[in-house]
Amino acid sequence: GFGQVWAAGAHRATELVTTVPLEIGGARIEPGAYSLFVTPRHNAWTLHVNSALGMHLADEYDSARDVALVFASPAVLQTPEEALVWSFRRDGAFLTLAWGNLAASFPLARAD
Repeated sequence: GFGQVWAAGAHRATELVTTVPLEIGGARIEPGAYSLFVTPRHNAWTLHVNSALGMHLADEYDSARDVALVFASPAVLQTPEEALVWSFRRDGAFLTLAWGNLAASFPLARAD
């Protein structure tokens, strides 16, 4: 529900693997593997980039393992997404999470 940390995946937290340093919403992420969690709120969603892997839902989530918190305002989709979709948008550098009639796009770029 709103205001609760959510694994944003099917039974296990979605994992992001990068071989280059990234900047997500101004936070530097070093090469490696990370779990992604989201806290949805009515006017702002928080992306949690977490260093622990293989977590089931948010049961094992530990905020002390967060390496970055990134904020985005959700947008209403004209065409709803029936399934949860993580995507890299081409019309800008964003990691986007869409589900139902909402989507949040978190700024993403390769870091220097």
